[in-house]
Amino acid sequence: MSEIYQDCLIHLPIRPNDYDYAGYLNNAVYVEYLEAGRVAWSALNGINLFEPSIAPAVSRLELNYLKGLIRGQDDAAVNILTHLVEMKPVRLLFQQTISNTKDEICARANLEIVMVNMETKKAMPVRTALDRLKGG
Repeated sequence: MSEIYQDCLIHLPIRPNDYDYAGYLNNAVYVEYLEAGRVAWSALNGINLFEPSIAPAVSRLELNYLKGLIRGQDDAAVNILTHLVEMKPVRLLFQQTISNTKDEICARANLEIVMVNMETKKAMPVRTALDRLKGG
């Protein structure tokens, strides 16, 4: 199975409660935005995340904060780019960026995702999981 997976770029509004008391985008919100990017990537690539017997799980996240997003100084929106870097036997390696509306990268993340068989609660081969999630 040699498939090409498309990169996904989404645009999200920043909610007023996404900022911390100092007016910066809260660090924990970046993780939520990254997840929204991966969900959109899955939909774009025909991967059904609502299959109850398989669940993607983040097994590693490296998140580098590069530039703050400040209420009142930056537009209240972000762009999330999700790119599948590599498919290993039991891991998907992703790179994601969060940018402001001026296309300045504010955060860069490297992630490892494992596909968990919900019956056995163990990681399963990625290709097997993706075949099932794509209906093939």
